[in-house]
Amino acid sequence: MNRLLLNVLVMCVVMVTAAVAQAASLDVLVSNGTPGNVLRYDQDGTPLGVFASGIVEPRHMAFGLGGRVFVPSLESPFKGKRYEEDGTPLGDFITDAALSFGHDISIGPDNHLYVASRTTNSVRKYNGATGAFMETFVALASAPTDIEFIGNTLYVSTSNAGGDLRSYDVTTKAFQNNNLAGNETIDMAVGPDGNIYVLLGNSAVYYLPPDLSSFTLFSNGGGSFSSFLSSLAFLADGDLLVGDNTNDTIWRLNGVSGSVEGAFATGIADVRAIEVLIPEPATLTLLGLGAVMMLRRRRGSAA
Repeated sequence: MNRLLLNVLVMCVVMVTAAVAQAASLDVLVSNGTPGNVLRYDQDGTPLGVFASGIVEPRHMAFGLGGRVFVPSLESPFKGKRYEEDGTPLGDFITDAALSFGHDISIGPDNHLYVASRTTNSVRKYNGATGAFMETFVALASAPTDIEFIGNTLYVSTSNAGGDLRSYDVTTKAFQNNNLAGNETIDMAVGPDGNIYVLLGNSAVYYLPPDLSSFTLFSNGGGSFSSFLSSLAFLADGDLLVGDNTNDTIWRLNGVSGSVEGAFATGIADVRAIEVLIPEPATLTLLGLGAVMMLRRRRGSAA
């Protein structure tokens, strides 16, 4: 093993170990919309029971800020509910009468919470320590579906007419780039290779580089996918989970090739979102996972 690969391996071990120290379980949470539950699974897809219940159409969750889980509840006024990592409820952290459809909660690099507000076609920002509304971070022409961060850049996917995927500088709020104009981007996830993976038009997974300069098909499911895909999330080993509402299934895809490896979980009637308990913002963790994948590719090519 040459010095470069050794350095990469050391970096990988340090980063992933640090992430695991923050989130010992690395379990998978699934928003089960119709019954209003959040279900819990281990990394192999073994059901671990109900994480939380009594939530109105739970959507995209966030994990971080001291090991807490934040879950949007689509009631009026909107509630951002907070839980311990073991599911112990800590009450309503965010209450906002200005919106009733907060599609996603995400944690920014400034340790504040960002909510994709489909009610107001905007991204709203809340204090990470108190839950108090701070500002409308950005107004949009179309309803936002998801928020992700890479470093100091915020990515917003939007749907309906005029939808696209766009990016903003978190500090200055300046618009940076966009792509997929006129397309409905349902969900997205940052991959361990640093690319942004998106569900485009409910039926296929594409990926884009951080500058959004191009988009490439990653997987169409090889016949496994239905036409109603709902959600994406990367496991700690780099594999990709894809929620499929028509088939009541979460598929597990090889994180390098995009091939379907099988069903991660079945019998889930309304998969709205998937969250792996890796603390946000997860840039360092993703870089560590990327290092693992790079070693895997190099070893495979050398075989």
